[in-house]
Amino acid sequence: MSKGNSLMKMLGLAAALAIIASLGYVRSSRCNNDAKGVAYAGSDQGRNEESDKGKAEMTTLQGELVDLVCYLDQGAKGASHKACAAKCAGMNLPVGLLTNDGDLYLVLAADHKPTGDLCKGKMANIVSITGKVADKGGLKAIFASEIKTIKEVK
Repeated sequence: MSKGNSLMKMLGLAAALAIIASLGYVRSSRCNNDAKGVAYAGSDQGRNEESDKGKAEMTTLQGELVDLVCYLDQGAKGASHKACAAKCAGMNLPVGLLTNDGDLYLVLAADHKPTGDLCKGKMANIVSITGKVADKGGLKAIFASEIKTIKEVK
């Protein structure tokens, strides 16, 4: 594959993940605590949230904090990719948690804000993330309320 095709693939993936991340922002900015439905971009219709309340419990997962753009495109992770991962997370590109079992979770902030500040100084480290886990349509995510470094990678 040519370098140009690889770059286009990476940019396309980054754009798709940015859109996914922005849907959470649209939901949080258009819904209030009294809302009965989920707001989707361009629509006020959604499923009934009442049936979902209380189902997700707080969970703690452990693994490596990865930059999803480079990890999905090139398999980049670990100490050799730490500086790039930190830069990408600082630009609020999507972040993932790669568990020891090989499961990959999209890391989202519990308050539906960008994850850059939450992940600052923790990229490529082994971390524990506490939050609510979601698994929809094959995509696993954790709404992180806390990220703690377990082992710092140099």
